[in-house]
Amino acid sequence: MNPRPTNSHSAYTHLADGRIGLRRLRAGDGLTVLCFPHAGGQSLGFRELAAQLGRGLAVYAIDPPGHGWASGPPSESIEEVVAMYRAHLPPALLGGVLLGHSMGGYVALTLAAALSAPPHAVVVGATRPPCRRTDYTALSELGDDALRATLDDPQSPHASLFEQFRDLVRADLRAFDRFTAPGAPLRSPLLAVGGLDDPLCRAEHMFDWRDHAADATVDLLAGGHFFVQSNARAYALSIQRFLAMLDIRRDCHR
Repeated sequence: MNPRPTNSHSAYTHLADGRIGLRRLRAGDGLTVLCFPHAGGQSLGFRELAAQLGRGLAVYAIDPPGHGWASGPPSESIEEVVAMYRAHLPPALLGGVLLGHSMGGYVALTLAAALSAPPHAVVVGATRPPCRRTDYTALSELGDDALRATLDDPQSPHASLFEQFRDLVRADLRAFDRFTAPGAPLRSPLLAVGGLDDPLCRAEHMFDWRDHAADATVDLLAGGHFFVQSNARAYALSIQRFLAMLDIRRDCHR
């Protein structure tokens, strides 16, 4: 019988004087999956994915500074946030699967590169390959009307809340646009998942993640930029197939 997602209110921890929120979305005694949200997002955005993932996986998600229940101003530097995570997150959570959506993919990538021991795997969803960043307009440079129109997606959690969270979203987008990719290819196996109808991270570009990891798998799913919520079942199955493939490969090398 699959474990049910835990009650979010009883599974939330504040770290770094409240600037980091750590939410346990699903209990499990196996591999841990640690999730990092998109620009303007929070830990609850992974709730449906956690519910769909298979038995045994323990799923946690992060509220960055200023997001969700985490206090403090949002950071405008991915590297700064990663340094905070390295200093304050439990080491046991850093050795499993690091999963990031959109901007969160850059957080997962940078964190994996900074660890002395590489994590079990990295999953990036709807995240532009660093070598493709110049193919897109810098969102942080758009005016309010243009940015609102870009985020006017029925799947987007920002579309109807732009005015309320404008400053938070803009701070995250500045961090996103200032991001510099790690110099060396990722040492951990990578799964890069894209949405077939995603204008913010085009499906055909996802295959270029092979230039940033020695061991990369690419998968494409139905949906737009927020398939982590709209198509969580298919996303969970993609992750499960990827992890099963890694288990088979490790067994063959023993």
